[in-house]
Amino acid sequence: MKRFTAFLACVLAFLSLAATFASAQKSLECDNVWSGPSNSNDLFDCLKDTDRIRSQWQYYLWPGFSVIILLFIVFGITIVCCYRCCCCCCCTYCCVECVNPQEEAHRASARCSLWLWVIFALLWAMGTCVVIILGADALMKAARSAINDMEANSLQYINNTKVTVDALLADASAHNTNVDLSIMDDIITEFGGILSTIKGYFTYFQTVRIVTYCVGAVGVALMLLVAVFAACRAGSGCSVCFSFLYGLFAFAFSLCAIALTVVVYVLTASCGEVHLQFTRDPGILQWFVVPWCEDTFNLTSLHVQLKESVVNASESACAELLTYCDATDETYDASSDDKRNRIFMCGRAITKKTECMDLDTVVEVINATYAKPVLTNMLCVNAQLTNNELHTCTLERCATDCVNYDTPSIQAKSWSTSVVNSAAFAENATRAFSLVEPILSCQYIVDNLASNFENPFISGGKNCSALRSSSIMLATGFFVGALMFIAGIYVLHRGSWIWPENRGEDMRDK
Repeated sequence: MKRFTAFLACVLAFLSLAATFASAQKSLECDNVWSGPSNSNDLFDCLKDTDRIRSQWQYYLWPGFSVIILLFIVFGITIVCCYRCCCCCCCTYCCVECVNPQEEAHRASARCSLWLWVIFALLWAMGTCVVIILGADALMKAARSAINDMEANSLQYINNTKVTVDALLADASAHNTNVDLSIMDDIITEFGGILSTIKGYFTYFQTVRIVTYCVGAVGVALMLLVAVFAACRAGSGCSVCFSFLYGLFAFAFSLCAIALTVVVYVLTASCGEVHLQFTRDPGILQWFVVPWCEDTFNLTSLHVQLKESVVNASESACAELLTYCDATDETYDASSDDKRNRIFMCGRAITKKTECMDLDTVVEVINATYAKPVLTNMLCVNAQLTNNELHTCTLERCATDCVNYDTPSIQAKSWSTSVVNSAAFAENATRAFSLVEPILSCQYIVDNLASNFENPFISGGKNCSALRSSSIMLATGFFVGALMFIAGIYVLHRGSWIWPENRGEDMRDK
């Protein structure tokens, strides 16, 4: 009994140590396998690289431990059962004196000690059930939260940006501007398809969660049977039958634990890869995902188109203004075809449209443009300007306060409004460029998507940390559950010898 207790204590201590190593995993360290950033890097080459595997031996302690438990269940319990059936039935000295004592006092003491194990197994079963159910529930919630965050915070953000840019550039064709935003649709379609595929598996995950709940409950029920057998002092036949059942469940729990340790390893490495992405250190995201994104989406083309739209819109606004203004000549001649439309003084004394390459210049030029002093009172009739305010009839003010004249044909209000509208489109083009410019970097796209999974700048982590913690909880539950069934097998076999009142009764039952 003492040896078995010490064995379980060592197992649980080793389990805690292995879990600590598993949670300390940083990344897959594929940078030690790949030569540099490339879309042609093969993830499987990284995963199967023997040098990389050997360098991370400490992170395989937990999976290795689960395999040891599995082998112990398959072979160890089989050997124990064979020993019981063959050796003990032959009444060897060890079996008679240690397993099945003759004296009633020794048998009563053994039964009392075994009841402690029964109580311990029941508490163990309830704790395992709680850990498994909470772990499965937390894992599902964290996974669903990560997917929903990616949809709401990343894909929806890109889609909303596209809608806004479409609205800002609605009159692009009228201003000799053409911007193709289909690349943004491609980004949404590509990553949205991946997320949709993952969400499609959630139907199975829900089934797995329900099964996990049932498994946890069954574990408690089976451990309750140990108390029933102890109270009823069941014989060896019943103990042997249920030992095989317990062994089957221990085998299943061990397989689940092995699978979950792989999940823990993957999630922990994924968290580390996200951290490497934010620090721009070599990793899967930096050396594979980002190059893949750059090769898949022609973001440079959209960047050039948007930049050209800003320049074209700015030049278009100034080109239209130049048809109505003079750079230095303040005189006006209505009889001259060349001078009739030039009713303003050009801001910054510009003489050609190429002097306006961006919105800042356009705004400065528009704000500095004003009606020629000789025409101010005639044009800005609604402004009620004094002689000292003749220069305040700016182009923007003229769009509000000026009037149109048919004789001579001076369409001051219409011309100024048209120029202001052209400047407004230049502003829209600039806003569109500012909105889309961050998305035109694959680094930003990957950062945005990865931040929904894990954010190193948030205390306590995010979805990845929750996924990892819940996976460790669930894996630990299945590990401990497997050990629980092994303890149950021990109680059944030990009890089948000492539950009868005396050795003779037990031997007759045999």
